[in-house]
Amino acid sequence: MLFAILVFFTQVCVAQAYKYISMEDGLGSQKVYRILQDSLGYMWFLTQEGPDRYNGKEIKHYELMDKGQKLNMQFSLNWLYMAADGVLWGTGRKGRIFRYEQGRDRFEQVYMPPLPEKGISSPNITYSYMDNSGRIWLCSKEQIALFDT
Repeated sequence: MLFAILVFFTQVCVAQAYKYISMEDGLGSQKVYRILQDSLGYMWFLTQEGPDRYNGKEIKHYELMDKGQKLNMQFSLNWLYMAADGVLWGTGRKGRIFRYEQGRDRFEQVYMPPLPEKGISSPNITYSYMDNSGRIWLCSKEQIALFDT
């Protein structure tokens, strides 16, 4: 009986190792809004300063790009999503949508909402959501927009 309890106890008690990563390790900010793991095992952290990728040893920070030009962080991402096909998507406060291009190892803007009419401000996206069909819903106080990836 004692042997059975010891065997059971050793199967249940598995040691786990934890590693703390911080700005000293290269994390873009202390504020982390979202964490995802991709199909290659990389951990993605959406921080106040943009997306960071962790490979288990080092952190790489990513800039947001539009046609090869670096964007100002005022267009920062607020949400990250992993589509069923493994593509990483991000959405920002002003309705911009970014796709991670694995071959180029960068985030490229793929959608920008139309410029508002004179006297009307740009939408302030308060929430976005990726559904099971890969569509991204952008929600603001005034409207809901749909982007089919």
